[in-house]
Amino acid sequence: MLRIIFAGCLFVVSGMSIVGQTSPVRNPAIKTVELHSPWVVKGDGRMGHDAAFHKKSCFDLLRLEWGCRGQHKLCFGNRIGDNWNIFDVPAAPTTQTRMVNIGQYDWNDKFTVPPIEPWPKLQPGETRHITIALWGADGKHGQNGDGTYPTARRREGNGNKPLDQQVSTSITMSGDVVRSDGFMPLSEAKKGSMYLIRVVDPQNDFYVFIRVDDLIRGRKVLLSYWKWEPPRSIY
Repeated sequence: MLRIIFAGCLFVVSGMSIVGQTSPVRNPAIKTVELHSPWVVKGDGRMGHDAAFHKKSCFDLLRLEWGCRGQHKLCFGNRIGDNWNIFDVPAAPTTQTRMVNIGQYDWNDKFTVPPIEPWPKLQPGETRHITIALWGADGKHGQNGDGTYPTARRREGNGNKPLDQQVSTSITMSGDVVRSDGFMPLSEAKKGSMYLIRVVDPQNDFYVFIRVDDLIRGRKVLLSYWKWEPPRSIY
């Protein structure tokens, strides 16, 4: 059940219709899709990539079906340290698609969300560079010659930190860093959370609501989704 009202800088979402500068649309078709992590434990006990699961690890945001080849896709299942349930909306040179977690909601709930600003366009020659910083904790300090131990604080590990402390981005040109960048294509998949994806490129500008209905850590996620394409006059 969904209702969207544009009011200045906010959406108000409730019920099951869309109200704005257009006629109400009743009973939007909320569908489901199950995504699988492409990483599995092999027979020798080591983690490996599974080609069959890979084909079902991505959701094509244009065709609204499984697919890992297009520019606009939602991927699931990559791992960084303890973060095993990662959503990834990969960047492409001409896309500005952005995904935001708007909170714990069901389709029947009433909630308010801001419009999603797309990621800034890159200038000619610029490239986004994503850095993943992952390190372990320092070991125990050795003993000093006098039998005491160093008082310096040991560095903590980074494997259990939130994604925004593990991942950073910068803008590069010809291999040189031009500036830091707030671009963040990764987010944690959380059961019961609603996500809003604004799909933007020179030909497209629309929204896809995604809800995590069920989640098995590191293995698969069940999503319900609904596409909404507002009239151009709203932007």
